[in-house]
Amino acid sequence: MNISSGNDCPILRLPTEILDVILKSLDETDTVSSALVCQKWKELTNHMHHDLDELRFFFSWNDVRLLANSCACVGHQSEQCVMIRELFDLKGFNAIRCLHLEDEMPKPNDGIPDSYMNIIMHKLNKNVETLQLTNLDLSFINVLTFAGFANFRNITHLVFVDCSFPSDLDQHKFIKSITPILPMVENLEITGTPFVNDQFGFALAKFGFSLANVNLQRCQNISAITIASFCTCTGSDERKRPIVFDLHSTKFNVDDLDRILHHPVLRQEKLWEVNLADLRHLTGRITVTVTNSKDNGYTVFY
Repeated sequence: MNISSGNDCPILRLPTEILDVILKSLDETDTVSSALVCQKWKELTNHMHHDLDELRFFFSWNDVRLLANSCACVGHQSEQCVMIRELFDLKGFNAIRCLHLEDEMPKPNDGIPDSYMNIIMHKLNKNVETLQLTNLDLSFINVLTFAGFANFRNITHLVFVDCSFPSDLDQHKFIKSITPILPMVENLEITGTPFVNDQFGFALAKFGFSLANVNLQRCQNISAITIASFCTCTGSDERKRPIVFDLHSTKFNVDDLDRILHHPVLRQEKLWEVNLADLRHLTGRITVTVTNSKDNGYTVFY
């Protein structure tokens, strides 16, 4: 901006309402090139909002990457819902292939509003390939809204990093919502939550035909039963490739796995060999390989 003359008003002195009008008057090209209106709004009004409960959106398609920010506080929910709708109505957003939604400043009992997630579930391109949620408190999300995940049948990368889940969502409903996605998922990451357990692990084994990498770090209710589920006929016959598991800080125990796989019922199905390698001096992890003569095997880091 040029040096102000005596009659000019520095932009940071303008009232919020006037700034709002200015920002909304940007055409679509300027909006996108400035990383969307809400990002510019953040830069210009930072001094006015010291306690923004901020959500960050990352979008990408056709090698274009965009960043947007939204405030999730109660006072701004109505206007931000309008902003999110307008965001997804921008030209080109129907071609989104990647969405990363992150809470930059997670606070206890202050999760993402159901109204926000409901709009995202309805507006987001159903052919999206990567969906990542980071540090989100989803406890306020309605179980019907969460069920909208079932509509995204082309996801290959599904990530929940240290998220909490809807308070009225039980394991059965969670699996029912996620199962339709699983056949296409190649990389799955759900970390830092006691919510997922071996029942979910069995669903992964049964429906995750394309899985190559599974990260369940710090999920305290995941045990050797999850890996054993992949070694049953149901879990291994349709497998397209080997799978690498990261089960650091879970209940996984190699002795438990070996005992389960040597149970007479499982041995009638297939004979699996469990090998242990202590690589803590190199990688900080113990490595387990699970193999047989016919199937693609599994590698577990824990």
